Amino acid sequence: MSISFIMGGHVAPDIGVVDEFCARYPLIRQAFDDASAWTGVSAAELRAGAVHDVQQRGMQDTVGKLSQAALVIGMHDELASHGIRPHAVGGLSLGSRIGACLSGSVNRPELFAMLHHERLVPPPDGPAQGLAALTLSGADDPADYYGTNRRGIHLACNHGRTRGGERRRILVGGYLDALETFGKSLPPSTFRMLDLYEGAYHTPLAGHFTDFMAPYITDMTFRDPAITLCVPNESGPLTCADEVRTSYIEHGVTAVRMELLLEQLVRIGTRAVIALGPGLVDELSVDPMKLTRVTAPDDLRAVIDTLHAAINTSTP
Repeated sequence: MSISFIMGGHVAPDIGVVDEFCARYPLIRQAFDDASAWTGVSAAELRAGAVHDVQQRGMQDTVGKLSQAALVIGMHDELASHGIRPHAVGGLSLGSRIGACLSGSVNRPELFAMLHHERLVPPPDGPAQGLAALTLSGADDPADYYGTNRRGIHLACNHGRTRGGERRRILVGGYLDALETFGKSLPPSTFRMLDLYEGAYHTPLAGHFTDFMAPYITDMTFRDPAITLCVPNESGPLTCADEVRTSYIEHGVTAVRMELLLEQLVRIGTRAVIALGPGLVDELSVDPMKLTRVTAPDDLRAVIDTLHAAINTSTP
């Protein structure tokens, strides 16, 4: 069976779930210890996805990303230790950058050092920015909610359809005043501000992020992916080191679309998709592929038991 791994955007894992993962799976615990060694952030803070010192609250977003990356990489390693390896990887936002690491294009210490460096990105000049989540019907055209049809509103992420196609979730970004005006024109059940995020990431307004991070990323070492690296912002997989570097540099100002990622996975023959960690919409549809989500320790055990048995059965 052709298996691909996908990962979601930045959503810090729940501390209780992380603790249980670390207690039950040694390679996940090791991934958090490694991340601590590479960044200087304590393993306890990484597992919590939060900093304890109230004077360092600016680190909150960064530690959440480090925690999610450690959890996903640890899940990958546990699966690999049982012979379960993907033929392709990909993800949305943070998940796309983790995917590049799992493909072999970026080494782990450099991924974690880069995510840690992002804590230093200065706030943007000008009016305050933000992100909002829209829950639309499957019949709605997402383009009606941003761009030329909605002045000052930019697409950040199209999370795709739910199973059955009844709903679709997108994220839009803009200046807060434009978002607040936009929100008042929609039913409350459709629009929700995402207060956790203080910038309009994945939109043109995040140029300050790109400008700050570009020199750092330029100095990183990139390699050609060793397995297929599918991405949510191109029509096909990335195939060489320079493409991955460009993707990292343009990450902050480029909208991402789940459907682009899934189309690539279908074209390369993926039959089963394993979604590692948080950050994807509930009831995500990946038709015609089969989706298995791993967000709890028992989920990981079920995947290991099922696929390890299948691999052994198919081996002569």
